[in-house]
Amino acid sequence: MIEAFYTAGLALLESTFVFVGLLILHGLRRIIGSAPLYMFLGVLVVMMNVAGAAGLRMIISDGGFELSVSTSILLLPVIAILLVIYIADGTLAAQRLIIAAMATFGIFAYLSWITRMQTEWGGFTMSQGHLADYLSRLLGNTTRNMGASLVSLTLDLFLIPVIFQKMKNYGCRLTVCAIGAVLLGQFVDSVIFVGVLYWGDPQKMAILNAEYIPRVLLALWISFLAAIYLSRFDKEIPGDSRRTLDIVLAFFGSYGKAKRLEQNLRESEQRCRTIIQNASDMILVTDADGIIVDANKAAQEMLSAKTMFDLIGCSLDKFLLRGDTLSHLMKGAENVMRLSLPGSGREVELSMSSIAVDGNSALVFIGRDITERERLEKERELLRSENEHRQRLEAIGRLAGGIAHDFNNLIHAIHGHLDLIYMGEVTEESEPHLKKIDAIAEQAGKLTSQLLGYARKGKR
Repeated sequence: MIEAFYTAGLALLESTFVFVGLLILHGLRRIIGSAPLYMFLGVLVVMMNVAGAAGLRMIISDGGFELSVSTSILLLPVIAILLVIYIADGTLAAQRLIIAAMATFGIFAYLSWITRMQTEWGGFTMSQGHLADYLSRLLGNTTRNMGASLVSLTLDLFLIPVIFQKMKNYGCRLTVCAIGAVLLGQFVDSVIFVGVLYWGDPQKMAILNAEYIPRVLLALWISFLAAIYLSRFDKEIPGDSRRTLDIVLAFFGSYGKAKRLEQNLRESEQRCRTIIQNASDMILVTDADGIIVDANKAAQEMLSAKTMFDLIGCSLDKFLLRGDTLSHLMKGAENVMRLSLPGSGREVELSMSSIAVDGNSALVFIGRDITERERLEKERELLRSENEHRQRLEAIGRLAGGIAHDFNNLIHAIHGHLDLIYMGEVTEESEPHLKKIDAIAEQAGKLTSQLLGYARKGKR
């Protein structure tokens, strides 16, 4: 009983280790690329055929339960990662995996045939000894196992996405869809594998029957892990509008169309990238903490950075905003502000908007250099002030001219009355007063002349 428990635990740990490794590589694909993931899958395909040819099995108990290393422990993670790629990366990515798996089968079959021929062909040094005989026998079994594996795995690669999408379109939960797709796919896989390789062999049929129950339990565990991994996506990247047979149609009839769409997408991304890089406005993209993750050439120039690497990875408060100002913007108190760039003294009008990239929050800052606009506004304000001052002076001049004319009329009247008085008899007592009045009138006349001169200058 203890040995059976250890054997079952070892099978579970081995399959879990393989699948978790695939999930880690899939999660890092945007950083290290997809090549490590596909290389790992290629190694698994080769090891599946070698283990299947060697007949490696794990006997779980005396009750007849067994697990094949090839079709269970190594195959189930491959099937589950196909489902993950189909959900997270889309139909075209799953289609590429199918083509890669079929190509790997073909290349491995060809190399196995060549190597086996060399081991049996006299004259080759590698054909001598017991090891060469063992290798020839192993490759022979591998070739016989290859046909059944190719048919069953290829069917799984098509069938599992179809089953998943059918259940998804019916509104089932993600966990139910993943478990149902893997289980139904495994059932069909077993039927096809038996029909191709072991049909009519009662002994092999009994072995597969003994294997099916632990294989189903292992499939439940692997599909549950896949559902946990997929639950971290807020939504499916390709969307929920895919049809049930999209994977089949894409493979047999729409590969060229898919490639054209992908090419159009790349060209569109390149155009957008070119437009952003050559925009006259500063464009910065930061994460939620204010760390710069992307920038254009205008941002590099405005912020006086020598290279783009001087911006990427740096905090925004080093160049533009203090932490409290950034928090103020993020809270939505205002999304447009004016600030002066340190060092260059440029005036910048900065706007901020929040976006989501791969489920993570990001901030986009667009800054426009308004230094020249500010200078022109100041010049216009100065001209407007001077014009208003000139208009005030003209108004004062007109007022002064009107007052001067009125005073001249009064002064002329005073002089006229004085002349009339002088034409009569003037006493000695009144004469000094009359002269004083005449002098005051003369002074008033000079003042009105000055006012008239000021008024004439104001009119010019």
